[in-house]
Amino acid sequence: MIVVDDFGAGSRVFSNDIRPVNKIARVVLQSEKVALSIMSILIFWRSKGLGGRILEMGTSLGVTTAYLAASGWDVETWEGCRNTAEYARCNWQGLGYDGKIKSKIGTFNTLLNEDKGGWDVVFLDGHHDGPSTIKYVEILKTKLNPGGAILIDDIDWSESMKIAWERLLEDPHWNITMKWRGKGWLFNRVGDVEQHLKLRKSYIPLSKFI
Repeated sequence: MIVVDDFGAGSRVFSNDIRPVNKIARVVLQSEKVALSIMSILIFWRSKGLGGRILEMGTSLGVTTAYLAASGWDVETWEGCRNTAEYARCNWQGLGYDGKIKSKIGTFNTLLNEDKGGWDVVFLDGHHDGPSTIKYVEILKTKLNPGGAILIDDIDWSESMKIAWERLLEDPHWNITMKWRGKGWLFNRVGDVEQHLKLRKSYIPLSKFI
């Protein structure tokens, strides 16, 4: 059991802040297929000389974070709940990744204002609220490295998230976007033709990320 401080949009599953770890794992964590796909993309980019730093906003139990670390990228992860972050750190120790992951505890607003950025990819997997998502993306624009990308989770989770995604599609800053398994990729690539894709397969063709 973990006592969780939830700084996000709340939960549709849990009615209080005392939550069993096995249920968190069952309903909150990314599936193995999704985690492996994201890891494969990072490994592919690294093989092309495009590897670098990735920020995960929303650590949870730290399982997806371990997949990110397995890609060989420099991984930083943010979590609002100290108890959850400590549980994740225990998982990394068991997997041998503790020294390869930089973990910070705090709200996204606070940490975004404090950090200078310099990320190549950001995985926004927390605070599934439309207006907040738009606000975070606006700040992240100024903190990504040139050509950087943002992956947003649960863009179909609620009406406000659906509206937020539609708003982001209208932003000319993101000239290439991809929707995949309820997630959305945002790219700013100078010189590329504007494209808005919907990937219908369960895996991501790596050719889309060249």
